[in-house]
Amino acid sequence: ARGFKGNVAGKTGTSRDGWFAGYTPNLVCVVWVGFDDGSQLGMTGANSALPIWADFMSVALANHPEWAGDWQMPEGIQQVNIDPTTGKLAAADNPNKRTELFINGTAPNTESTEVLAEEPPPDSEEPPPIEAPGYEPGPLPLPSPTASPRKQLRGEGRNLTVDEVPSRLEGTITLDIDPTTGLIAVDTCPVIRTRTFVIGQEPRKYCGPEYHTGKRPPSPGASPVRPRLTQP
Repeated sequence: ARGFKGNVAGKTGTSRDGWFAGYTPNLVCVVWVGFDDGSQLGMTGANSALPIWADFMSVALANHPEWAGDWQMPEGIQQVNIDPTTGKLAAADNPNKRTELFINGTAPNTESTEVLAEEPPPDSEEPPPIEAPGYEPGPLPLPSPTASPRKQLRGEGRNLTVDEVPSRLEGTITLDIDPTTGLIAVDTCPVIRTRTFVIGQEPRKYCGPEYHTGKRPPSPGASPVRPRLTQP
């Protein structure tokens, strides 16, 4: 949209600020847009940082075309066409075959024999799925959270609730915190800081304007303004 075309890759990032990290085979550039006091930017990384990144890279590559280059596959890697339903080598005429990358010596060495399951007759139970020997399916996606909206934390790409984090994750969790109360920050907090906690030791309560004016804390059923969770 900004007229920039190149052999590049990159990823946006959005929290209370905006990011874009991108690169050619020979040049890396990261752009951050935000406020020093941690205030909400109110723009995504695609709308704030990415245009700056594209403008810079357009000029940089125009002045230094040798920084563009081409992607080189690392040594010890091979490409193999597989059958995604079995994980084995795909037949040449398989319409669903997919190219995957493998470390040398780890690619499948037997060809898949695709078996089409017959439709079950009416009013009968479906047959069990066909599983190829040695094929391990990937992990099932986590079920959608069922917690109330007031406990919803929103990160980039997935949703978690405060109550779900300790039971599903191990390690650390990074939250936006009001440093004066130690509670999970909301948009009305005058100052917001990012802090990392060991999972299970993070605060569970939300801050709000009543904690800064001397008013009584909200009732358990009150809904605070949207909190934020970053990179569990």
